[in-house]
Amino acid sequence: MTYTTNSKTNSKASSKIKDAEPVAPQDYVTWSARQKQQWLWETAIAETTYRPVELPDLMVPPLSEIPSRAKLVLSVEELTKTLEHAGDTMPAGRPKVIHEFGSVACITMTIGPKSPFTGLLGSNHTAIGLIRMSLAAPPGLRKSFIPGAGLKFLVDGRPSLDVVAVNHTNGQGRNHNLFANPMSHDITDGHNELRLPQRIMAVLFKRASPETRRLRIDHLTIWDGAGVQQHQPVSPHRVIFRPRVEAARYFRRHPGEDFRFTLPRLGSDSPLFDVVAENAAGERSPIGSIASTTNFVAATGGDRLFFRHWVGEPEAKIP
Repeated sequence: MTYTTNSKTNSKASSKIKDAEPVAPQDYVTWSARQKQQWLWETAIAETTYRPVELPDLMVPPLSEIPSRAKLVLSVEELTKTLEHAGDTMPAGRPKVIHEFGSVACITMTIGPKSPFTGLLGSNHTAIGLIRMSLAAPPGLRKSFIPGAGLKFLVDGRPSLDVVAVNHTNGQGRNHNLFANPMSHDITDGHNELRLPQRIMAVLFKRASPETRRLRIDHLTIWDGAGVQQHQPVSPHRVIFRPRVEAARYFRRHPGEDFRFTLPRLGSDSPLFDVVAENAAGERSPIGSIASTTNFVAATGGDRLFFRHWVGEPEAKIP
C-alpha cells in the first residue's frame, strides 16, 4: 500500500526550521497549567499552523543535512539534553532527528476512582496537556511504519511532566494506522528482535543512559496537576496507552493517507487512549483515559515542542 500525501506539498519546507521559533515568556514556568496550555496552543502552535502547500514532506532528509544530524546524534552532550532539558520547546536551532514532523492536539487525562496511584495518576484526578502524534522515520524509508506519541502534562508552577511512547521500534509493517497497537514508555518486554539501525541507536543512547528501551514513568506520580508534591508516591511499573476503538476505526477508513490529514478529521472531544497500569508481576488494569479537547493540527510550533525522556532509578514506590 502506498502512503499518500498532498500533491501540493512543498518539499523545501521539510529541510529547514522556520525563522520564528516559539520562545516562552521568562516567567512561563510559574504559570498555571491552564495558562501554559493556552499559550502553547494559541501562540506557539495555532499561529504557526502549516498551510497545505507548506506541509513538510515525510521524507529522508537531504544529503546536505545528514552530516549535521549525525553529529547531533553522536554527541553525548546533545543526547544528555534530551534527558535533562525541562523546557516545553526545543532549544533554539536544534533540529528533531527522530519524530521530525507530527500533529498536535490539546488533551485531558481522566483517572478513575479505583486508581491506587498518586499524583497525576491518582484517583479522580484530571490532568491537562498536549499530545503530539508522529513517526519515528519517514514511511517511505522502509517497510515498517513506526508511530509514536509524545504526551506533555502541564503542572501549575512547575516544569511539565512528559511521556514518550511507541509500540515497537521495528514498527508495524505496512499498517499505517496510528492507533493499531498499544504504546508504552517501556518496550523491553518481548521486543528483542532489533534491526541494525535500532541496535546502533541503542548503543549511542547507552552512552547517556543505561536504559535504552525503558523510560521512567514515576514522575507522573510524584507531582499532581496543582504542583503539589506527593510525599509517599506510588507508581505503576509500566503504563500502556491502549488505543480506543473509535480512533482506530476512523484510521481504517483512510488507509495509506498521510496521518496529518487523517488526525484533524477525528475532531475535538475524541477518545484516543485508555490508560492501563501494569504492576511488577505483569498484571494489568485500566485506570483512566485520554481524549482530545481540540482538533489536531500540523504546525511549526507543534514540531518544535520538546518532550523530555525521563531516565534513572524510580523515586516512587512500585507495587
